[in-house]
Amino acid sequence: MIDGAPMLADLAIGAMETMPLQSSEALLPEDLNVSFKLLPAIIVIGMMGLFIVAGFMFQVADTDDMWVAGRSIGNIENGMAIGANWMSAATYLGVAATVAISGVYGLAYVIGWTTGYFILLIFMAAQMRRFGKYTAPDFVGDRFNSDAARALAALTTFLIGFVYALGQARGMGLVGLYILGDWSVITGGALSAYQTMMVIFMVITVGYLSLSGMLGATKNMVLQYVILIVAFLLGLVVTGWSGGFTTVLPQLEYGMMIDSLGSEFSAPFAGGSYYLWVATCFSLVFGTCGLPHVLVRFYTVKNERVARWSCTWGLFFISLLYLSAPAFAAVGTALYGEEVGAVYGDPGMTSAAGDVLVVLAAQLAGLPSWFVGFV
Repeated sequence: MIDGAPMLADLAIGAMETMPLQSSEALLPEDLNVSFKLLPAIIVIGMMGLFIVAGFMFQVADTDDMWVAGRSIGNIENGMAIGANWMSAATYLGVAATVAISGVYGLAYVIGWTTGYFILLIFMAAQMRRFGKYTAPDFVGDRFNSDAARALAALTTFLIGFVYALGQARGMGLVGLYILGDWSVITGGALSAYQTMMVIFMVITVGYLSLSGMLGATKNMVLQYVILIVAFLLGLVVTGWSGGFTTVLPQLEYGMMIDSLGSEFSAPFAGGSYYLWVATCFSLVFGTCGLPHVLVRFYTVKNERVARWSCTWGLFFISLLYLSAPAFAAVGTALYGEEVGAVYGDPGMTSAAGDVLVVLAAQLAGLPSWFVGFV
């Protein structure tokens, strides 16, 4: 328990004993310490406040600022924004989780998504910017001179956005529970603890986007990328070192521990057949090319050349996480096996625990709660 927060923590623990986190307590990962943590809470609230301030500083002035950031974003800045777009909660937490649970099959997500950016770079980035539109449906409608195509693209954009937001909401709920505990009392029991955290973080996100549009969102994404990559890489290095698995280059060193993690982790197609692996890669390569929140980044730059370079920089910034996620999966899997129980088999590690393996690994390594909260 963190000094200075006993009343809030006791309130959180008491409420959690009487109310399930959602429809099932299985949504709560085992061994994740759910309680109010003062220093991590200060860090997270400070970050949220920083995003709101950035939203105020870059309030929209006209249509171009609202939708395409005035087409004024540079290639490195846009590359960071692309990286932050991609490294949302679902990717920050989910890639390591997928590799940990599915083993080598999980690498299909790393390879498929990364290759998708090569397709964007070669075939789409410059073309999207050349048309000079605001949205992907505008591009599709004008490219094929069809209102039906525009309507279909608009519908698809909404569906993709909705499904993609589910992963982010899941991450918001879990991180909020770990750091802030149970705040469901503020809704009078109308929402569970898990739902309350999702609503709080979603309201903050929608708030600064409404204030600043694409211009402020881009500036926020640059801030978010720096925070995300520092937290992930620092978390990996310190967790691997504290657990005795790696020293300063876990991205290279984790290979020495793979054999001890079991065939479920290291066997090529233990988590899915060869054909399923290829099909997953194929879907992810071309699925990346249809994500509206990625495509819109190419509208925010000055010309086609900057669009190509921003995609190249984005690929570099994303690769920093993708080269590290399998190492985090290996370290987290080893720590889970030592501290909690069997990772594979029955019962094995649940998907709920896998969802927060990045945070759980730092916790199982015995790191201070403020550091785990930062991760």
